[in-house]
Amino acid sequence: MLEQKHWGDRMNTRIFVIFLALLGFCSLASAKTIYVPDDYAKIQWAVDNATAWDTIIVRDGTYIENILVNKSLTIMSENGSANCIVQANNSNDHVFNITADNVTIKGFTVKNATGTEKAGIYIYNSNNCTIENVNASNNYLGIYLFNSNNNTIANNTVSNNNEGMRLKSSSNNSIINNTVITNNWNGIYFKDSDNNTIENNTISSNTNHGIRFDSSNNNTIINNTILSNDYGIILEFSDYNKIINNTILSLTTIMEHPS
Repeated sequence: MLEQKHWGDRMNTRIFVIFLALLGFCSLASAKTIYVPDDYAKIQWAVDNATAWDTIIVRDGTYIENILVNKSLTIMSENGSANCIVQANNSNDHVFNITADNVTIKGFTVKNATGTEKAGIYIYNSNNCTIENVNASNNYLGIYLFNSNNNTIANNTVSNNNEGMRLKSSSNNSIINNTVITNNWNGIYFKDSDNNTIENNTISSNTNHGIRFDSSNNNTIINNTILSNDYGIILEFSDYNKIINNTILSLTTIMEHPS
């Protein structure tokens, strides 16, 4: 009887696992592609009417809106950031405000979120998101992660913002192959953010710091080109960070404030 019970438990477990796999497959199989402005005139309307795991493709043009992304979606331009501009309708709000896991934003120019602490792309309390091939310019913050982990920020150009990128209370993120230039304060600023990888970026001509770490530990800074910033890299109360094979040329190359 005992062996029979164990066999029954194993069978029930297998059936449950198969059910979950089929459920996931059905969700992906039912995902659809939505076009803006064909299906909906605004990106926000497309988001509102989408189901998780859908893809929204935005055709060329300028869209004046602030977009809340509160479900797992891929939102991408049809022909790249030079052809698809999203400009803040309300400068005191983020252009893209991401509050869900597993969001991909790809191929837009995002600009004019100029209110204090407002960003071209803001990732809040969200994980496993990807921001790729975005041109974030003329915002208070180009790209801002808050309490968000395991995200990938890759192949973006972040320029002419008050601050290029900011990560606050955000860990295990990958910042790869970005160009971060001519921002008015820091190129990239880490606050209370650990175990991030900053690799193969060009960070130049930012006023003040190229990369600044504040109370941020165990980050890896590797193979970056950091030029013509007032300070190349500054570490404040930050321990066990690895600085490997970077090209750094600034008035002050590396400054460390002891913790």
